[in-house]
Amino acid sequence: MRHIVLVALVAVVIVFAVSGPPASDSERARQDAYKLAKVREVADELAGRDTAHLDAEQLARRQALIDALQAYADAGEFACNDGHGGHAVPELVDAQGRTCALANLIRVSGHEDLLMRLTREKNHAYAADLVGDVEFRVWLEDHGLSMDEAAYIMGPGYVTPRIPDLREPNDTIPTAPPPRRPTPTTQPSTNPPVTPPVTPPPTPQVPETTQPKTDPTTTQPTTRPPRRRERGAATNTWLQWWTLNRASFFNLRRRYHEPQLTVTPRAGEDAQPADRRPRDAEISGALVPFFRSVAKDRSSGTRATALAAWARTARAKHAAELSAALREYLGDGNNPYRELILMKFGTVERESTLASLRAVLLDTKEGRAFLGQKGSIPERIRAYAAIALGHTGLPEGVDALIDVLDTKGRSIANLRGSAVLALGVLGRTGDAKLRGRVQRYLIEQLRKQTWPDAALAMIPGGLAATRDAAVVPELQRFLTRFRKPRIVRQSCALAIANLAPELTEPLIDTLIGNARRDPDDEVRRFALVALGQIAHRHPRGEGDADPRTKYLADKLARFYDGCFKGYNLQKSDMAWLYLSAGLFGRRFQDRATELTKKLLPEAEGAAHVDRRNAAIIGLGLLGSKRAIPELRRLLEKARDVRTRGTAAEALGLLGDRESREPLRELVVGKEAARVRYGAAVGLAFLADRSSLDMLLDTFATTRSHSSQSILARVLGEIGDREAIRPLLKIAGDRKRDTWTRRRAIAALGMIGQADDEAGVVRYQVGVNYLHATEAVQMVLNLF
Repeated sequence: MRHIVLVALVAVVIVFAVSGPPASDSERARQDAYKLAKVREVADELAGRDTAHLDAEQLARRQALIDALQAYADAGEFACNDGHGGHAVPELVDAQGRTCALANLIRVSGHEDLLMRLTREKNHAYAADLVGDVEFRVWLEDHGLSMDEAAYIMGPGYVTPRIPDLREPNDTIPTAPPPRRPTPTTQPSTNPPVTPPVTPPPTPQVPETTQPKTDPTTTQPTTRPPRRRERGAATNTWLQWWTLNRASFFNLRRRYHEPQLTVTPRAGEDAQPADRRPRDAEISGALVPFFRSVAKDRSSGTRATALAAWARTARAKHAAELSAALREYLGDGNNPYRELILMKFGTVERESTLASLRAVLLDTKEGRAFLGQKGSIPERIRAYAAIALGHTGLPEGVDALIDVLDTKGRSIANLRGSAVLALGVLGRTGDAKLRGRVQRYLIEQLRKQTWPDAALAMIPGGLAATRDAAVVPELQRFLTRFRKPRIVRQSCALAIANLAPELTEPLIDTLIGNARRDPDDEVRRFALVALGQIAHRHPRGEGDADPRTKYLADKLARFYDGCFKGYNLQKSDMAWLYLSAGLFGRRFQDRATELTKKLLPEAEGAAHVDRRNAAIIGLGLLGSKRAIPELRRLLEKARDVRTRGTAAEALGLLGDRESREPLRELVVGKEAARVRYGAAVGLAFLADRSSLDMLLDTFATTRSHSSQSILARVLGEIGDREAIRPLLKIAGDRKRDTWTRRRAIAALGMIGQADDEAGVVRYQVGVNYLHATEAVQMVLNLF
């Protein structure tokens, strides 16, 4: 019955949250009148529902949202998601910054950072696409709303006629592609436990052949004529790639604490201390006692966040106590965040946790008792146990993972995907013999292709996790033959980009061939950016004068030159060209001036917002000071909030210290959250003492909860011990909203971690984020 209700509500979303071509004034007036009536109807319905299951805080927040929903209706400023070429496209925030009903509630509740992320990653998502987003589910829980009610709130929209898109490829291009309509039969339950977050939905593939469709006004099937693929659509996935891979080029923690990466101070400025990571005494004396205390909080979300942060800072002398706290949480089947805590369980007392994790993974009697599970352990939880086994780093987990992978019977793509990545991580930590065993096993499965496509797509990521370039030729052969399935080719391109140690002529030829000719959009784009990644990693030193290196650089430069002239690529791939060229020019600085000349016009006036923003990041990667005046202008005057946020990041990448004060003003101002986040990241990228002091002072003095959440995340990434005291003040203040507290707690965990990379980073790089399975999607969204 629950599934029927969810399907019905998803149908409401599909009907009400979509729109067609731009409306006339009279049509817009009809739309607004319709939305006004529907929003009021929803608010009245929510006010009359049974809320006996909610506590006092949840009731108060829920009522505040219902009042805000009525105010939203009275204001009449409804989002208008016109201009998507007749496609049915939901939209959280439209091009003019107006919010839909659900997005408005997130904003007025003080969680603009959550809205910022959803807008950036899932702006065109259906309610069913948000069902696995942990942050969104926490927000719902804290405000006394169910997932069904979220779909009901998101629903009010207006139905306009679906008009076929007859535009030619060179016509105006929409800013984002239509998302794939969710399949109701595969939606998870709307009840706890909370499921992991999902990455933005993959780009839909436009059918090339006619498909029978059912016209709802008749009982006769109708046929939709074939439609040209829109050039220029779906380029926004480059931002997902940049978010997941940015730390590979600009790890903030290392940038601040390793002298060779720290920005050289100007005259009159203090030098950055060599290492400002927290000392063990600060972790034992301040962080651990705090985590221990908050881990007893009544809020399950706050409790889980504290346990996860404690696990992140785990040291040997605290392992036994922490392990006991984690076991207690996992043993209560009513706790909704057991998946997250299970993954963290693998990082403490690794030898003693191994047996429990294997029991959960294999669904044994001991595993069920460990989790307080009466029946069989759900596949979802077993998938997280596989990830946790990878976290242990113990080669004894390999046999258990292979046993699961060899299981025959019903499809277990989610469990297989997690086991593959965990197997790759264990192959990295083992000796050469064990690593060879892991690689041979995964390559054999890649060749046989007997698993579901979603599981096969994880194999190249698993091979990348071994960090052994010996597997590159096998992945290269898969690309060269244009073998199906296409999502595996995508994964191969991503894995090669993170494994190949240097440029070679065969590798350049392979990737250029895929970038030019591959029929799959994402394979072309991933192959293109792989060229830049490998060039960026090409060994430096006196070898640059070597004829071979010069020949390879010249060959790649000619390819880029042809692409900029429009000879080799489709327009839809140009955003990826800008990223690739930026990485190439950052390594081969003698090409940077020419590439800057090509990228500046795109940053100044590209019609397509994604291409413009990618060009801005490309200029930041190039390190060309010539771009600074234009980026300052965009930061101040660009109308699109994404462009302003991206310009802020790029100014930080370029080390523009004169922009420090404008960036600070943006962080604490009334700008859109995307701008404030970009400004905070830009300040962090400057990596000098003054910028850090500015971030700390802003965090301590601002009264904006959303700004504090943004700054907490950035301070956590930097990992400076001076941020501990102000973060503890916010994290320990029970009068603060739950979400800001949890962000501060998570940031403290990031500061206290033992190394410069979170444990999940070993899984993130090289994984096909467009087709990741459920458990892997959660890993991709953790930091």
